[in-house]
Amino acid sequence: MQHLRHYALAPTRSSSALLGNKGHVYVNDYGLNINRLQIFGSSGNFLMSYNNGFNSPSGVAVDGNGNIFVADTGNSRIQQW
Repeated sequence: MQHLRHYALAPTRSSSALLGNKGHVYVNDYGLNINRLQIFGSSGNFLMSYNNGFNSPSGVAVDGNGNIFVADTGNSRIQQW
């Protein structure tokens, strides 16, 4: 898990992280002109990254169907995948 934390958070800042029901880790990451959602597998391997025009993402949630919700605070909206 320490390897995951080092890769996911440096050199930017994390506003939230969530451990999903399949063991995936969801991290909102921002700073240094980066605004994204990163997803890692249960072993810490990088799976994917969403960079969908976020402006200071501040929360992430996953529902029972696997839909991902991100609070895009700077744009005053919730994004869903």
